[in-house]
Amino acid sequence: MAINLERQYLSRRAREELKAVEEAACVEAASAHKKLERLYIEECIACDHGRTDECIECDLRAQCDAIQAQQAETDA
Repeated sequence: MAINLERQYLSRRAREELKAVEEAACVEAASAHKKLERLYIEECIACDHGRTDECIECDLRAQCDAIQAQQAETDA
């Protein structure tokens, strides 16, 4: 299976931001990293390839599903 490089980059950056949230020295820093994590996941969701087999095994799937549900509520 070919790995989409854009999706690979976005998911890697989201994981790095998640780790930064856990290691943040203060609430403000954690909040900023959490917002960046969400941004990267939103960009991954918007990827031209849509949902793929890669998504099924992705460790960010729960966050992705939650963000998509929130987006659906906002759009409704």
